[in-house]
Amino acid sequence: MNKFGLTKKQVNRFKMQQNREKGKFGEMITPMILASQGYTDIRRTGRGHDFSARKTNVLGQPVGGRKYIETKTGRYAKPSKLQKKTKKKMGSNYKILRLGSF
Repeated sequence: MNKFGLTKKQVNRFKMQQNREKGKFGEMITPMILASQGYTDIRRTGRGHDFSARKTNVLGQPVGGRKYIETKTGRYAKPSKLQKKTKKKMGSNYKILRLGSF
């Protein structure tokens, strides 16, 4: 028990819940951040990355290739094994978007 009367297991559960909520919030605001950087075709993906995005010109024609974006919140968030593998496979088309602490 700590000074708040919580067990270590309860404290860890609370921290994990906070981290999940922070991650979900980061994924929620990522499309707005990408739009402000000039990306227009933004899609939620899933395995190995969170979003795929492409810049388009005024006429709606694609400019450059598609980028795959993984969102990380917090200073110490590490990519998973699948994310590392995807980054290696995609090369320069894979981007990790780090959002500062909330």
